[in-house]
Amino acid sequence: MRPLKVGVVGCGARAMSHMSVLLKLSDKFEVAAVCDVDEARAAAASAKTGAKPYTDVLEMLSREKLDACLIAVQAEGHHVVAKALAERGVHILTETPIAITLPCADQMIEAAEDHGVLLEVSENVPRWLHERVKQEIVTMGLLGEVREFYLSYTSGSYHGVAAIRSILKTEAESVVGEFPPKDSV
Repeated sequence: MRPLKVGVVGCGARAMSHMSVLLKLSDKFEVAAVCDVDEARAAAASAKTGAKPYTDVLEMLSREKLDACLIAVQAEGHHVVAKALAERGVHILTETPIAITLPCADQMIEAAEDHGVLLEVSENVPRWLHERVKQEIVTMGLLGEVREFYLSYTSGSYHGVAAIRSILKTEAESVVGEFPPKDSV
């Protein structure tokens, strides 16, 4: 079976860590195209991966036949890129969070459904070892019935929602967020 041809939109630090993994899995994935509005970043990603560099998503999609694509731009642009990918039948892996608003997330989900492509959010925090330990503690009932808990994630509040789902195996009824004092982080 041939490797899946993948593209990457957004070539910043987060995308580069994904690309390192994709390159290690070259029997399964071929990084065929990289795209970033910053030509220098696209060129650097191209040099690392051997992929064709682009600065325009639509141009990349018109020239490349991709099986899947990673969206690694700022969350404000996820829904725009996802819609373009879905319309061309390209499966989507997007960085967290899925989108900046519920309507934007709904637009992404709808576009994927309408065009028969898969959409996955790269939310890996529930797979971290210390998160799996929390999941097991709650599952085993070592704390009794857990109805609420406090989490602190400095890397993004959306991880807290994933934790509620993975640790408590339920959806949140309410969530309170707060910024800690700057000197405590």
